[in-house]
Amino acid sequence: SSSQVFSLNSFFRNTLPVITIGGQAQNQWSENHKGNEWGETFALFDLNKDMIGDIPVKYKSSLAKLMEDQELVYLFLPSPSIHIYEKINQFLHRQETVFTDPYPLMSERGTRLPAVWFMLITVMIILGIIFVKRRRRIR
Repeated sequence: SSSQVFSLNSFFRNTLPVITIGGQAQNQWSENHKGNEWGETFALFDLNKDMIGDIPVKYKSSLAKLMEDQELVYLFLPSPSIHIYEKINQFLHRQETVFTDPYPLMSERGTRLPAVWFMLITVMIILGIIFVKRRRRIR
């Protein structure tokens, strides 16, 4: 589709976030300062806690051109070969910007991540203290 507005959508665990075939589509990826949720595909920061990412999401890919030239590429989307192809083209700077979401939404699932990391680090510190104390007793 072209000249569409995509806002307040959730894109989770897709093989690829978005693919446009047939040249650059004139789609908008936000409306009224509300973009889309991109799951764990893009690392986002929300320092002011307004549930909108602090930096735009920009997705670059070289697959659109390859899919236009070779339709059978769809068969390889789940395979690691696509990721290798993307990394090689990223290194060679042969990627085009597929979309830019200037106001990406933070995932509700993503807001729990700092708490999980905090608990994991706390447990690691406690285990480290226990290990050091036991080691001192052995000597």
